Amino acid sequence: MNLNINNLNTKELYSLFGALYQDKHGREYKGVGFIGNEMHKLKEALNIHGSSAMACAMLNCINNNDRTVNVPYFAAGVSYYLVPHPDVYWAVKKQGTPEIKQLYRAFMFLDAVWLPSASQKNKRKEVLNKLREWTNAKTGKTDAGETHSEIKRA
Repeated sequence: MNLNINNLNTKELYSLFGALYQDKHGREYKGVGFIGNEMHKLKEALNIHGSSAMACAMLNCINNNDRTVNVPYFAAGVSYYLVPHPDVYWAVKKQGTPEIKQLYRAFMFLDAVWLPSASQKNKRKEVLNKLREWTNAKTGKTDAGETHSEIKRA
């Protein structure tokens, strides 16, 4: 699925949730209650976190939960599923080769260190730059003019 996750609206996010849900569980997503309530919860989260962060959080939520999930469950806990560098995460998860996925895991380990040494900081930067170069090559983008993609916590 080649999807520009940077400019999704609420309806497209809802459709993406349904597609990701169907990919994992093999059945169509049926909303919980009134669809307007689900769309409203997605809209509120979209306004806070942004489109690319929300798309990656959806992928993370659906992949990390064995039981079936729904939009209100996701929207209530969206902050637990946010990832740093959403464009890199999306490209790795959707188009990554085993080598790239291994490089991303190495980045996640380096990123999780609480008090990194200077060599760990340099290694983390190198790995992130390699991942960004690979992502830009896959998506045809450059880093020039991109917005800052840090996690926003409510």
